[in-house]
Amino acid sequence: MGIKIKKIMYYIINKCGIPFLVRNFFQRNKVTILLFHDLKTDSAAKVLKFVKDKYNIIKLDAFINAIKNQTASEIPEKAVIITFDDGHFNNYNLLPIIKEESIEFIKKWCFIIPSWRYEEI
Repeated sequence: MGIKIKKIMYYIINKCGIPFLVRNFFQRNKVTILLFHDLKTDSAAKVLKFVKDKYNIIKLDAFINAIKNQTASEIPEKAVIITFDDGHFNNYNLLPIIKEESIEFIKKWCFIIPSWRYEEI
């Protein structure tokens, strides 16, 4: 029963345009950071094209510099920073799609974690 209610609420909220109102009026001058976690190759092109068409993708460095230099007014409206979870091998398969769409994303931080080990400090 709980899942049906959630689906109905999601449908109502989405169809009423609440996400549109929040993003276009309340968060217009704020920066959103999107973290893609295990984005599948077959849906990546559609998702990334949507983000590119609807928002202004900026680099994290540009955002940090604007804050440091007190030039935040130079950040475009509906700005988005794109990040990818660096723990997924599938992200490597997304590179051709990312390059095709000319999307800026955080690529400096890439960690390979072969195993986890718990130690008490």
